[in-house]
Amino acid sequence: MGQTNRWCAALVCAALTQVAGCDSSGDGGSSAGGNAGAAGEGSGGVAGASAGNGGSAGSAASGGAGGVAGSAGATAGSAGTGGSAGTGGSAGTGGSAGAAAGAGGAGVAGASGSGGQAGAATGGTGGVAGTGGTGGSGALCSGSGGANTSADWASWGAGTTDLIAANECDFFRVAQSGGGFVVSRYDGSHWNAVTSAFTNSSQVQGLAVDSSGKAYLAWQADSSKAELAVSQWDGSAWVRLGGDLNDPTSYYPPASSISVEAGPQGVFAFARTRDSGGGHDSWVFHWTGSAWTQLTTRGTDNEKHALDRDGWPVVMFDQGGLQVERWNGTSWTSLGSPGITGGLVSITVDDRNQPIIGTTSSSGTKIARFDGAAWQPLASLPRATFELAASEQGRLFLAITQGSIAMNDYRTRVLEWIDGDGWRQVGSSLTPVLSQFEASTPTTAINSAGLIVELSYPKEVFGWRW
Repeated sequence: MGQTNRWCAALVCAALTQVAGCDSSGDGGSSAGGNAGAAGEGSGGVAGASAGNGGSAGSAASGGAGGVAGSAGATAGSAGTGGSAGTGGSAGTGGSAGAAAGAGGAGVAGASGSGGQAGAATGGTGGVAGTGGTGGSGALCSGSGGANTSADWASWGAGTTDLIAANECDFFRVAQSGGGFVVSRYDGSHWNAVTSAFTNSSQVQGLAVDSSGKAYLAWQADSSKAELAVSQWDGSAWVRLGGDLNDPTSYYPPASSISVEAGPQGVFAFARTRDSGGGHDSWVFHWTGSAWTQLTTRGTDNEKHALDRDGWPVVMFDQGGLQVERWNGTSWTSLGSPGITGGLVSITVDDRNQPIIGTTSSSGTKIARFDGAAWQPLASLPRATFELAASEQGRLFLAITQGSIAMNDYRTRVLEWIDGDGWRQVGSSLTPVLSQFEASTPTTAINSAGLIVELSYPKEVFGWRW
C-alpha cells in the first residue's frame, strides 16, 4: 500500500510551531469555583480563570450545585481606561462567563462551563462571544491528549495498536490483549483499558467512540461467510447490535469489510461486499436503537466516508466518475463532482461543515475542498498514500507516506495546509527512511485536543497536542 512512483525531493520541511487551543488561563491568580468576572482596568485586562493585568478577579459564585465555570477567558481590547471589574454570576451545574469591558480593540468572551451560557463581549469594536466549553477544571478537554515536552511529535506507544479513534476530547485505541481486542483511552502518559477483551472475532476492522465514551467495534466473522456486524460496549459486556449487515450466504468474504462511525446522530456502519460473480456493493446503515436501517446500496466497492459536524454521513464514490453525497436525515444530496481524478483515498469534513477529499494516481495526489457552492482544488503533491484530518479550529492536516521505488526512501510525515502558502510539514518525520515494502498508509484521529497518527509499520502511535 505504501508503493509510489514519484518522490518530491523538494518537499517542504518547514516545521510549524505547536498551536495552543485547549487550555485557557489568565495572567494573574486563579478564581476557582463559580463564574468568571469582567476584565479589569488598564491595558489588556484578561478575565476568566484569572484576573487581567492590574484588573481584579470576579467574585466567587454563590450557592448552586457546585458547578464550575469552564475557561471563561474573556479578553478586553487594548488599553482601555476606566474599565471596572465585574462580578461573577451564580454557579449552578454550569455558570455563565463574565463580560469583557473597556475601550479599545475587540473584546472576546471565553467559553462557558458545561451547560452555561457564553459571556457577552462589550466595549471596543466587534466583541465576539465564545463558544460553550466543558465544565470542571476550566480546560476544554482536560486530561486528554498528553502534552508534548517539545514542539514536535511524541510517541504514545509502540508495538500494540491496531486501530485508533477519537471523540470530542479523548483518544482511544484497540490492541490485542487477553485473547481478544481491548479498547483503551490515553490519559496523557498511558493507555488504560476501558473495556474487557472482545473475543467474537479475530477480524476487528473498525473502532468508534461516542461523546459519552461508549465504544463500538465493527468486525467480520471468522468463517467462510462474509458475516459483517457491529458490537457495543455497554459498560460491562460487549453486546451485538442487530444482525448481519449483509446477506452472509451471497457474498465473497475476502473482498468484504466494515467500519463504524459514532456521532450526534447515532451510529452508522459502512460495509463493502463482493459476490462470487465479481459484483461490488457498498452499504450504509444507521442504528435506530433497536435495528439497522439501510440508507443506501451502491454498485461500487470504491467508497470513502466521514461524518459531518452534525453527525450525518458524507460519502465519496466512483460510479461513472467521482461523486460526493451528503445524507441530511431523510435523503442523499449530491455535492457534484470534485473535478479531480484518481483512486479514492480519503475524506474529511472541515470546521465549516464542508467536505475535503483526496485521490491519488500516477499523475499525483489531488486534494479538493467544497466551499458550499463549488469544489476548489488545493495544491497537488506527488503520488502517495495518505489520510486527511480537519480540526474544529479550522486546521487541515495530511498524514502522508511518500517515496520512490528507485531511491527506496519512503517516509511518513504530517503536512498542514496554510492558505496562501500551501502544504507545510509539521514537526519531524514520523519514520526514518524505509523501503517500499516497509512503508505503510498512516491513519489519523483528531479532536479539539490534538491529532494522533497511527503507523502499521513500524507499529506506533504519535501524538501532537495543541
